[in-house]
Amino acid sequence: MSNTSFSKAADGKEIWMDADRAGPCVSLLLNVIEGAAQPFIVADTNGRIVGCNTAFCRMLGYSRESIGAVKRIADLTPAEWRKNESGIVAAQVRSRMPAIYRKEYFHKDGSRLPVEVYNHTIFDKAGRPLYFYAFVSDLSGRK
Repeated sequence: MSNTSFSKAADGKEIWMDADRAGPCVSLLLNVIEGAAQPFIVADTNGRIVGCNTAFCRMLGYSRESIGAVKRIADLTPAEWRKNESGIVAAQVRSRMPAIYRKEYFHKDGSRLPVEVYNHTIFDKAGRPLYFYAFVSDLSGRK
């Protein structure tokens, strides 16, 4: 299995570990996420992308290297979807339950890709949101 490439948050904390340096259980989970056909993304509470798997990159036409130029979820989201998504995420945090919703992402070629997002929140010990992670499904082939 290939090792997962990971990034650092804006505060410099390492969010993801290299699978080679992680313990066996963490290494397994990192490799499962990276090798999954299901697109997966992680963002901080300011919308900064801190990690994604290769399936997410492929879905939007990016290579592993080129996705690094995309800094925020908002950069991938058409303007008319942002307010609705913000409201959904705020309600999700209040309810402490995952949210499933539809939106569009910009593909690297500029086209729009309809997706379904299954978004989850990671909270700290005090109950404050730290990160969001989502499983994303491409809806373009569905009728």
